[in-house]
Amino acid sequence: MERTMMSWLRSTLALIVGITVTMHQVAPDFGVVPASLLGLVGTALSIVSYSTAHARFIRSGGGLPNGTRFAQHSSLPLLLLALAAVVGGLCATLFAARMLLM
Repeated sequence: MERTMMSWLRSTLALIVGITVTMHQVAPDFGVVPASLLGLVGTALSIVSYSTAHARFIRSGGGLPNGTRFAQHSSLPLLLLALAAVVGGLCATLFAARMLLM
């Protein structure tokens, strides 16, 4: 697997794990339903981001041979990953607020 795809996978997995663990810690104080919904949104954004990046990788032929130029691609995977990171940041803020209130 190409290094770029491995970095997409690593980034999405890190977001999924971080959001899941944080929501598990925050759920007792902020409610199970809101924490679960926020966790599901972040996880879904991460998964869709990886899926669109993988589809783009497959469409491009799995890499670039020497001497070829980059093809124009959508910024959708990066946008989705950024949104997932924002959700992860919100989760981290909730976790920090919970720790400060204890």
